[in-house]
Amino acid sequence: MYNISHTKCPIENTNRYRDAKNLSKNISITLFLMALLTIVFFYFSVDTSESGVIEHTQDIVLIIAVISWAITFYKLKGYNNDRTFHPIFAAFFTLLVYIVLGRELSWLRVIGVDRNIAKVVEYLNASMAIILLFIFTYYWIFKVRNQRKELLEFLKSSSFKYALISLFFILIGDVFEKDLIPLSSHQLFEEMSELTGHVFILLSALSAIRNRSKSSRERL
Repeated sequence: MYNISHTKCPIENTNRYRDAKNLSKNISITLFLMALLTIVFFYFSVDTSESGVIEHTQDIVLIIAVISWAITFYKLKGYNNDRTFHPIFAAFFTLLVYIVLGRELSWLRVIGVDRNIAKVVEYLNASMAIILLFIFTYYWIFKVRNQRKELLEFLKSSSFKYALISLFFILIGDVFEKDLIPLSSHQLFEEMSELTGHVFILLSALSAIRNRSKSSRERL
């Protein structure tokens, strides 16, 4: 009887090479576009205040990212064999990006909501986040089988790699925010670093949706 296992390895290697190539290409294009956008904003002295175009763009990107991660969770929660990684990771990132969005909006104070109301919203959201984190932790510990396998599956995904790059740029933004690098336009570089980080967390979710849809088509 012919053993098809020998044919799977070259196909899997080809797919991995193609995925790695596409990932590198997408990262390079995104970095180039964000660098170009930074140069344009620097040349035209774009407003970097809380009410400026960069801040508003960050908010829009984060809103789309929250929705995208929520869609990712919905698509993965079927928990079938063609999922890209366990849906608990998508649930966690949905919550994480939502918290970051709330921080960017100063829990609605930026858009003119009364300070006291914004404080109430902040406390309610903080309480909700803590409760959900406990739920996610409980679910991960007591409900998820093969935790090591599930974690490795996520760590190998392109979504995780995009998320790592996102974290890197968010940290770079903090470096500029704390004025650790003495530059006259540190505010611009801070905001653009944060925007780049937000774009990559959005790409992280879109990558999971794309891979999930592709797996579903291949299964059909």
